[in-house]
Amino acid sequence: MAQREAMEREIAERSGRLTGPGGPGLRGNLLDAEGYPRSDIDLHAVATDRNRLAALMNDHKQLTARIERQMHQLHAEAREGGLLVESEAKRPRLEGACLPPSGAGSLVPFAIVDDVSADSPAKAAGIEVGDQLCAFGSVSADGNRGTVLTRLANALKENEGKEVATVFLRKGAVREMLLTPQRWGGPGLIGCHLRPLS
Repeated sequence: MAQREAMEREIAERSGRLTGPGGPGLRGNLLDAEGYPRSDIDLHAVATDRNRLAALMNDHKQLTARIERQMHQLHAEAREGGLLVESEAKRPRLEGACLPPSGAGSLVPFAIVDDVSADSPAKAAGIEVGDQLCAFGSVSADGNRGTVLTRLANALKENEGKEVATVFLRKGAVREMLLTPQRWGGPGLIGCHLRPLS
């Protein structure tokens, strides 16, 4: 678990550099309109971050699978030994929630919060300006990044009134929270503005 947390911190740090203001994004062309290498970014640093991030994502996926196997084995041994094991259903942060997909894709941010309205569902969930959205239920950066905000808008409508597990990166740390899209005193269903990350 400690190894995975260290990996997640490095993933957040490197993806933050790539997707932050002025960053070149996680993918995409590093050439200018005339076909020359862009002069406004450090091409070597970008290539290093992108390559390291790809390796980290694969390692994180493998490590997560290994942790899951060991947890299943531990629970099986506990049951055989007559020990009490906490039921998954009793964990309050997950109860009744639509869970985000497991694996590395859920750690890739695709939008950043640049405004949170007072008394909104987003404020009540603990969302802050600067949080980077990685997953809302089953919606994550996996697949076509160009349609992810459309998928998010559809998911918000489909889950109106329901608690949905949501994953953010906040200052390099992974934050999981429950967000309930609903009608409130302002516009939209959650009351925060999301700016897409390239």
